[in-house]
Amino acid sequence: MNRLFVAAALLVMVFSCSVEQNKIYSLNISSFENVSTTGVTDVSLGILVTAPKYLSQPYLSHRSTPYELTTELYSKWEAPPVKMISENFRNALYDLTFFKDVRILTVQRRDYYCLKINLRRFERFNYNTPLQGVVEFDYDLFTPDDKNILHGVFSQKSPLSDKSFTALAESLSIALKDALTQIVPKVKEEILSRQQR
Repeated sequence: MNRLFVAAALLVMVFSCSVEQNKIYSLNISSFENVSTTGVTDVSLGILVTAPKYLSQPYLSHRSTPYELTTELYSKWEAPPVKMISENFRNALYDLTFFKDVRILTVQRRDYYCLKINLRRFERFNYNTPLQGVVEFDYDLFTPDDKNILHGVFSQKSPLSDKSFTALAESLSIALKDALTQIVPKVKEEILSRQQR
């Protein structure tokens, strides 16, 4: 009986020493600033983000070759990339104080303008020298009657200082801030120009 207890205790100790520690990584877009606007309009905007399945999960990803993607078991984002992209765009657009309502959608609403984002990459490329953090997506802005009034592609590859996931989080934070800086004013300007016709 004592030998069985000792063996079980040893197994528990071995497994507890060999299990990796879970690590959670965040983006930091806190210094993003919007250009002030004249005031709230009666326009509502929805944000709809789609992505491959692996970007709808919180696990960090990296590519060893153009053909092989690895997702980490113990290293995660604080939320899936789809959700982080949605929330950062919603916050930036809401902070404009231009829209009556800005919300994240799962389906397009007929009474809302809709910013659709198709997220294609949010990961590290290990097969380039230097290593790169990559964010790629295309976006379309639709009117409430489903007319496409703005289309664009955002793609940014940033060299990483090292192979750590902290460096990846820093790189992707900078890339997403750049995306917000470029795209948020275009969305506002396009809708404003239509409202003034």
